[in-house]
Amino acid sequence: MHLIATLLAERLGVRLGIFLLGVLGTAAALGGVFAQKHFIDMLQTSSIVGTQTLLILLAAAAGGLLVAQALQALCKYLFVRESALAHRTLAQRVYEQTLSLRGESRFQMTVGETVSLYAQDVSAVCSLFEEVLPLIALAGVPILAFPFALQFMHDLPATPLLLAAGVNLFICLFLARRQARLFRRSKAATAARVAIINEWLQNMRAVRMLGWIGNFEGRIFSTRSAETNARLRQVSNGSGMNGIMQVAPYILNAVALSYAATQPDVSPGSLVAALWLCGVFMVRPLRSIPWTLVSGLDALASAKRLQSYLNLQREPDIDETTVPHVNTNKGIALRVRGLTVVQNGQVLLDNLSFDVEAGKCVAIAGSVGSGKTILLHALLREIPCEFESYEIFGQDALQLPLPQLRAFFGFVPQDGFVMSANIRDNVGFAYELSSENDPRTLTQLHLSAFSPDLAAMSDGLNTEIGERGVNLSGGQRQRLSLARAMGLGRDILLLDDCLSAVDVGTEKSLVNNLILGHWRSKTRLLVTHRLSVLPFCDQVWTLEQGKISVKERQ
Repeated sequence: MHLIATLLAERLGVRLGIFLLGVLGTAAALGGVFAQKHFIDMLQTSSIVGTQTLLILLAAAAGGLLVAQALQALCKYLFVRESALAHRTLAQRVYEQTLSLRGESRFQMTVGETVSLYAQDVSAVCSLFEEVLPLIALAGVPILAFPFALQFMHDLPATPLLLAAGVNLFICLFLARRQARLFRRSKAATAARVAIINEWLQNMRAVRMLGWIGNFEGRIFSTRSAETNARLRQVSNGSGMNGIMQVAPYILNAVALSYAATQPDVSPGSLVAALWLCGVFMVRPLRSIPWTLVSGLDALASAKRLQSYLNLQREPDIDETTVPHVNTNKGIALRVRGLTVVQNGQVLLDNLSFDVEAGKCVAIAGSVGSGKTILLHALLREIPCEFESYEIFGQDALQLPLPQLRAFFGFVPQDGFVMSANIRDNVGFAYELSSENDPRTLTQLHLSAFSPDLAAMSDGLNTEIGERGVNLSGGQRQRLSLARAMGLGRDILLLDDCLSAVDVGTEKSLVNNLILGHWRSKTRLLVTHRLSVLPFCDQVWTLEQGKISVKERQ
């Protein structure tokens, strides 16, 4: 697969070097085994060979096995380190893809499914470096060396041992294939449970108020039951596989070695060497093969899911350029020609063209679903859209990198985003801010009509909001978003129905002190359903069926 091939190609020289350590470890172990064979055979003729030769052979046998253990341990450690490096690289790619996804791509996976990519699939793919590659180096190479090693012992019948090895290997592959299938089903059931629980946690308050707890609990319990059943099947099969692989290699090898021992002219050294070869080069590797194959097949399945995610459409990558200084106080702030948005075959914005003068306030009205929010998202290039031309203060916005384009805009969504942090951090939009800028923060909160709410909070700016603003009303979240937008100091403000959740008195304060006051020199596009705001705007745009009609203030 492309993803795995890319990961394997990185640091290829280093990884081949680590693999070579495993091969050298196998060679050292073979050297130790054959030194031991010759030691045992020569014990019978020690008077001819001499004590010194026997000691050298004994030292070679012990040294070879010790060196093999050291090289194999080093190989395993270095592959674990490579796994950590690959994990960082792959997680970074997934993170960058998440940040760059186009609007419609975000809805092709649920939040729970996306979380499972980080929590499960990235780690599963990286298990190739931690489990599969070490197995090939430390188990696959010995298994391949096993038949060649037998050839050096001409007095030992190799056929029974090779037959036992083949039967063991077949049993391993059969059990591993079944276990991998059960493992994938178990992971899929886990991902389904995580997705529904994530949806539950994000909407718990609304679910409780609407009386849907029973429905959600039933769905959670059913997915949990399916996950438990899949897990039980996986564990049961895995336990059986472990039991079989613990016993079968010993039985088969014992039968093969017993047969070999009955043959004439088999030396004691050959029998001991065959015992070592069967134990170290066959039994131990074979016992590790099933679970490693399961990890490998799981890694391939996870790589397929990650590759599908990485193939989702993303925003185009444009080379970074330096944004020249522009005069944002006069002239045309926004010049759009031929803006078209089509989603799922439906035309939402139909060849729109308009100019917005710098410093003007434009109200955008229209029925629900007429495309008001989509227009703001299109200006931010947050959704797929087509422009004949698009200029911001005279610059070609289509040639600007997205971060630089969006740096012109302050955006206040209808459902204000709130961090799980205190008031200070939410206004400053950073974690663990110092209190040095508290006077400025208090001014921003005052202009956004949040001061009365702050006065009712015992901890003031240190008041913890709670995850996703669970402790705030919709109007409070909107006003926090307005206060935050003030701190950004952007020249064009896109205000998406930011007055929808406030009362009449608060609306009047926001219009007078902020929209027509502090922001009077800014270019403002205000999506609104509040008719009381329209008389204060320089223009009123009405969006219907993807078209704009413009009305100038009299």
